[in-house]
Amino acid sequence: MRRLVCAILILAWAHVASAQWIEAPKPLRQFGPGTLGDIGSRGQNPSLYAESDPVTSAHELTHGLNSDMRQSYPGCNCFYVLHGYAAVLAEPGVSLNDVALAIPHEHRGRGYKDYLIDSQKDRGWVVFMGERMRCVGHTEPLYVFDELSAYLNGARVAVELNLSSRFRESFGSALEFAWYAHYMLGILPKDYDANPFRAVLAYQIKRCKALQHIGIQRGWLH
Repeated sequence: MRRLVCAILILAWAHVASAQWIEAPKPLRQFGPGTLGDIGSRGQNPSLYAESDPVTSAHELTHGLNSDMRQSYPGCNCFYVLHGYAAVLAEPGVSLNDVALAIPHEHRGRGYKDYLIDSQKDRGWVVFMGERMRCVGHTEPLYVFDELSAYLNGARVAVELNLSSRFRESFGSALEFAWYAHYMLGILPKDYDANPFRAVLAYQIKRCKALQHIGIQRGWLH
């Protein structure tokens, strides 16, 4: 039995390494229209994450859905990218502190200390700037992608609801974490297959550019 389990894990690992895109959980309920409804419909327990503010709710519901998916991929992290699909990446053999040290001072944004430094201390949840923040310890550097996906999904909800200030907040934070992911790419171990990482990062940057275009068109960004 033990050998069978090991063989299954090896096959699963090979699948993750070669194909970083998966189908997200199917909708379990009606949760309203648009992107917010899409995210909330898929989580196991959205009542734990939903907030009164729709943009914050989309952010937190994304974290909850990502957490649900992680349970099926030991040693990996998962990120919902909308339209029924998610990315799955194996955690690299670096620490969150390694990522923090790799970020140049000029790209250490408003969330740098709280998300990349203080979140190393404990596991669990704390509140930062009105949002729950997952403290991950040292062992989950792909937490950076978890936040990136949550901020991008929140920004998309802000677009749909025409919330300019909330869009700027979420979009700005998404750019911050895109930079952090970019610098993580430079410290990945040589034996880590970086191609799926690059593909997911490229897709998320593409989403950033699409949101930026919308923000400029609407006069929300300059």
